[in-house]
Amino acid sequence: MPLLCLVSSAKIRIFAGMVGWLFVFYKYYHTQLQYKCKKRVIFVSFYKQTEI
Repeated sequence: MPLLCLVSSAKIRIFAGMVGWLFVFYKYYHTQLQYKCKKRVIFVSFYKQTEI
């Protein structure tokens, strides 16, 4: 029984680690995407201003 608990806790730890990494990657990707969108918006608005 203790061995089973140990194995399950190890699996849970690995699973939690994977979820954590996925979350980190998602947050990083999301912020990069937002930054790119903001940059594009700024660029477009600047371009329109110079066009006028």
